[in-house]
Amino acid sequence: ELLLAGAFQGEWQGGALPLPYTGAITARLNPALYAMPGCSEGLACLVAGDIAVLHDTILFVLERVSGMYIVSTHRGSGSHWGVVASAPIAGVASGSRVMQLALDPLMGAAFVVTTLEGDPSVLHKINISSLEAFGVLRLERRGLHLELIKSMQVDEARRQLQVVIGVGRQPLLLKLLLFAVRSIHPEVADAQGGTEIQITGEGMVDFGTSMCQFHGGLLDPASWVGP
Repeated sequence: ELLLAGAFQGEWQGGALPLPYTGAITARLNPALYAMPGCSEGLACLVAGDIAVLHDTILFVLERVSGMYIVSTHRGSGSHWGVVASAPIAGVASGSRVMQLALDPLMGAAFVVTTLEGDPSVLHKINISSLEAFGVLRLERRGLHLELIKSMQVDEARRQLQVVIGVGRQPLLLKLLLFAVRSIHPEVADAQGGTEIQITGEGMVDFGTSMCQFHGGLLDPASWVGP
């Protein structure tokens, strides 16, 4: 399939066309594609910053006159695709550009890198289902130089987001963990033991043998409850 996003006579469209495709793509609004929301007059889209695919979902990140928009589409019956959700990316300044887009299937997260001229890169973590942002990493200035993200990829085996940053002429590799502890219950327990502790996390993988490490290096077997 060929992934497309663009505008004809001010009307934005996107979608996936089966290959080989014999129909016209540029002569008119193509019925095989669908209208892209968030690109109406006053919020005009400027360019499709990036496109990524996860199973039967395509994500489009669109640069607009004011901020940025993310659109989630899903394959329905046959080869038909349709928009299922769309939302602005919170906190993105006007004039920002989309530099990178990566997806983590296990966490169900999209990582979007945006850069505003004269500022360091910003990394946004977005829930693929709701399109709500639930994390942001703002890089910094180092003297006269900006920290700018050049590339990134998800390492599913190590549960890491590996990010290559450029600072002047110096490349740096930043490894971000794709798992985290969300809650621990109860928060206080008897030091003598015997209390069942429930840990809720995200992005974790069951490797068959799970352990909990307590203060002082004490290890205790853990039971994996669910994904």
